[in-house]
Amino acid sequence: MIRGILDHDSNGWRVELYDTEPLRHTIVQIDALPTWDDASAVMKKAFHLLT
Repeated sequence: MIRGILDHDSNGWRVELYDTEPLRHTIVQIDALPTWDDASAVMKKAFHLLT
């Protein structure tokens, strides 16, 4: 199953998509996005590409 994380830190927003089967491993990680809108748009596009 593919899952996603939107996270914020001092560098900006981070998007991470990962697979949970059989063990967790990162598929896509993009750091330092300036706004939540940017991170959300990247997350949506990445999910569409992978599903």
